[in-house]
Amino acid sequence: MEPGVSVLEASGLTVYYGPVRGVSDVSFSVGEGEIVALLGANGAGKSTVLKAVSGIVKPRSGALAFNGRDLAGVPAPARVRLGLVQVPEGRRIFPSLTVRENLELAAFGSAGQGARAWRAGRQREARRARLEAVLRSFPLLDNHLAKLAGMLSGGEQQVLAIARAMMAEPVLLMVDEPSLGLAPQMVESVYDLLAQIALGGTSVLLVEQNVGLAFEVSQRAYVLQHGSVVLSGPSTELAGDPRVVSAYLGEAKPGSSAEPGLLDEPAAGPRTT
Repeated sequence: MEPGVSVLEASGLTVYYGPVRGVSDVSFSVGEGEIVALLGANGAGKSTVLKAVSGIVKPRSGALAFNGRDLAGVPAPARVRLGLVQVPEGRRIFPSLTVRENLELAAFGSAGQGARAWRAGRQREARRARLEAVLRSFPLLDNHLAKLAGMLSGGEQQVLAIARAMMAEPVLLMVDEPSLGLAPQMVESVYDLLAQIALGGTSVLLVEQNVGLAFEVSQRAYVLQHGSVVLSGPSTELAGDPRVVSAYLGEAKPGSSAEPGLLDEPAAGPRTT
């Protein structure tokens, strides 16, 4: 699948942490309503790319454009207001707040109509409308609104983290390792949610180590190795490419087996439910 209208364009992105190179000359794009996966082994630079897009780290060189706007000099909070929202690895919910409070807090920094109504003084109306809209997509949370977020299971916390991000009405949702530490059934539920989010028009930039799942849900993918893009293309084509195994395991030969669970048998095409 070729990308449609571009939402995010990264060109020659290079990031250093002091003297240590994080990523070098990384270029990629995300189309409107598209799920794009960033794949690679631990330390390949996937999370660094998300941090650069979010404005958490400053690239040494390269360019980022969001809906045609140059992001150079745009701070992280302003990027959220533009519609760039990240679900970080480890979820980072507020465990001592209720599920409802976690969700409501996210609307303050959003770019959507609900946030503008909120800031204009129609807080209660905006809060109710946005919360109802999000809960229709995340019914699992509906019966837990009064529960402390820290009391939820790991899978429920991941769902809450994604729902909280959606409260901010993102144009592009960035999700870092959503399957990490989850039971298989919850992983399936989380990925169903991501597919539904994209079908609703929100673009998704997905960082994931479970390659089979990432290929199943995404339309295109970029494979990083040692901080650089070494493979890119439609997910259905990359799913059968032995070079993906090499990118994860170094000198692995075509046909050799990867670690259990790392390269699961991919589906025939992207998830559409």
